[in-house]
Amino acid sequence: MIEALEAVAAPFGIGRGIHLGDTIIGAKGRVAFEAPAAEALLTAHRELEKLVLTGRQQRIKELVAQPYGDLVHEGQLLDPVCRDIEALLLSSQERVTGDVHILLRPGNLFIEGVESPYSLMAASKGVYGEAVGEWSPADALGFSKIVSLTVCFTVVPANTRRTRKHGQWMRSVVVDKVASVTQACGLSHEVRIAADIPSEEGVVVVVEVLNNKSTYNTLELTSGRMAKVGKGDIVVGALAIVRRCSATPATCRAVKPGDIIQMLISAACWHL
Repeated sequence: MIEALEAVAAPFGIGRGIHLGDTIIGAKGRVAFEAPAAEALLTAHRELEKLVLTGRQQRIKELVAQPYGDLVHEGQLLDPVCRDIEALLLSSQERVTGDVHILLRPGNLFIEGVESPYSLMAASKGVYGEAVGEWSPADALGFSKIVSLTVCFTVVPANTRRTRKHGQWMRSVVVDKVASVTQACGLSHEVRIAADIPSEEGVVVVVEVLNNKSTYNTLELTSGRMAKVGKGDIVVGALAIVRRCSATPATCRAVKPGDIIQMLISAACWHL
C-alpha cells in the first residue's frame, strides 16, 4: 500500500518539506524530506480518528504521542514508559477502521469523506442546527445554563487590609488574575475595593474561587493570554446577567460581600 500511495501522491508534490528539529545532545538540525505515502496515510488516519474517537481520547492520545516520538528518536525505546504509552495507543486504535476518500491536487491533499462502522456521528441522533434528536430545546437550554455556571465564588476575600478614601473605608487586595473584561480599567494586581457593591451589570468585583473544575476553567487575562482558574485564586471580574432576550433590563439581584455567585465563561470572555 505504501508503494502504491508513493506512486500516486509523489507526482503531486505531497509530503515535501523542510524540518528544523532538536537532537538528544541539544544541537539543532535542518533536513529536507519527501514522504508522500506517510503524509497521505497520516492525514487519512487522523481524519478517521476524529470520526471514531471521543474528544477526550483524541486529546490524551496527542498528549503522549509527542513524548513517545521523542523517546524513539533519542534511542530510548527500551524504557518501560514506552510500553505504557504503547498500551494506551493500541487501546485507542481498536475501532479506528474505515474508508477515507482523498483528493490530490498539486501540493495539496484534501479529505473528501470518511466512513466507519464505528462512527460516533452515526451513534447518536444529535446533530448541529435546529433538528431535535435525543433532547429537546428545553433540555439544551438547561444544559447550557449548567455548563456556563462553572465555578462558585465568594465576594471579597478575607486576606485584605483596610484604607480610607473620600470618607469611605476601602480594602486593598492582592489578586492572582485580572480578567480581560476589566481591561479598560487599567488595573494592577493590587486593587482597592469598597464594601458597597452596586447591583449593576459591568460593576468590577473581586472574588475568591471556591472550587475546582476540570473543564470550562480557563480565563482570558488582560494580556490576552488564557489562564487556568483554580480553588483559592483571587480574581477580578465584572458582574453580569444571563438574558433570555435582548429586551431584558440590565439589572441583577443585590450583591454584598460574602455572597456566593457564579462565574460565566465563553469563548471570547467571561463575566461573574
